[in-house]
Amino acid sequence: MGAMETTPLTAHNLGQLLDHTFRMTFKNYRRFFLPVMLYSALSTALMEFMYAANSDFFNAVMISPDAAVDLFSSFNPGPYFLAITVMVLASPFFQYIVNDLAISSFFVREEEWNLPEAAGKASGRYVPMLLTTLLASLLIMAGAFALFVGAIVVALYLSLLYPILVFENLTPRETIRRAFNLVQKNFWAILANWIVFWLIFIGIDLINSRVVELIAPLIMGDAVGITTTIIYFILNLPVVVLTISLQCCFTVNLYFNQRIKKEGFGLE
Repeated sequence: MGAMETTPLTAHNLGQLLDHTFRMTFKNYRRFFLPVMLYSALSTALMEFMYAANSDFFNAVMISPDAAVDLFSSFNPGPYFLAITVMVLASPFFQYIVNDLAISSFFVREEEWNLPEAAGKASGRYVPMLLTTLLASLLIMAGAFALFVGAIVVALYLSLLYPILVFENLTPRETIRRAFNLVQKNFWAILANWIVFWLIFIGIDLINSRVVELIAPLIMGDAVGITTTIIYFILNLPVVVLTISLQCCFTVNLYFNQRIKKEGFGLE
């Protein structure tokens, strides 16, 4: 692949990382929109399914935890586990597609990436993606058992996992080791980068939440049930696409930045 003219092959500071992240995101926003919309629609539908299957219990939790205790014996865990299973199975496929888009936008011109081709590649790499995701989740859970901070530390060491999976085509075990090696010796710098990014991320989310709270009642009127869910989904979707795209592009930028720093990676 030929390198993009706008992608200097030198290590970036935080300001340059953020600048390139936002430029990649806005340039490819329309391409991110469809996969993020489909994945978000699936997530929303599964959440509604879980809630509808145990609505009395969840309503009681919101009113009074003590009232929920009386209903706990009638709680049906089946829909909950089904929804979790579907999301676990869908996540690697979705992550491959959006990371493939971010990596492609780092290297090549926008028009050279297309969704059907990315979906085909995701299907071919689905099993390693799923196994690596499950293994990473177990490691983060193990860190959480040690201490909450332990989960954060493990998550940070695994933060470059998906770009590695998409770009380097390694086995699950090799991918985990590779993620740890890229972060090793640069832990505090990467942590600082992520803290600044998440402050921006949270700021965008808070502003969006406030705007939606003001607009939603004007649109909904007397709407109830599934109608309110659909309205909130539509109102939140543009910012959901933006934040997921930003996170993906930032991760990809960090990944290549670490490769350039540690390996002098010749992208040309």
